[in-house]
Amino acid sequence: MTMTAPELARELQIDPKRLRAFLRRTATDHQLGDRWSVDAELAGKAREHFER
Repeated sequence: MTMTAPELARELQIDPKRLRAFLRRTATDHQLGDRWSVDAELAGKAREHFER
């Protein structure tokens, strides 16, 4: 299952800009200008990072 960055940011109750900054540091296969499509593995990493 994939979700968008804004959907995940709402779930985590954080600013989407903070999430995108984390995603840029974490995801190596993202192309500049493409929309973020967050897979389950990357979403799990984000949840772990922001729910500390």
